[in-house]
Amino acid sequence: SYTLQLFSKPISDAELAKLASDDVRDRAADAERSRARKGESCGNCRHDKDLCLDGRRRPSTGSCTDDFDSCRFSSGLSEKDCN
Repeated sequence: SYTLQLFSKPISDAELAKLASDDVRDRAADAERSRARKGESCGNCRHDKDLCLDGRRRPSTGSCTDDFDSCRFSSGLSEKDCN
């Protein structure tokens, strides 16, 4: 059995606004990192597809396009992400 005690302390409007501002800034930074990762992953998938289309790499599945779709899917990207 556990005993839980909660304590509260007053917080000013200025401190509350600062915390909200920090949250907004953190969400924006997370979104930017996510966009950068998606761009990098799409670039890697496109590079592999280009090598395949140029004949410098054989498709591991049915076609170069299938490989690209598989790469995109395994990276957690939608078709919209890589347009």
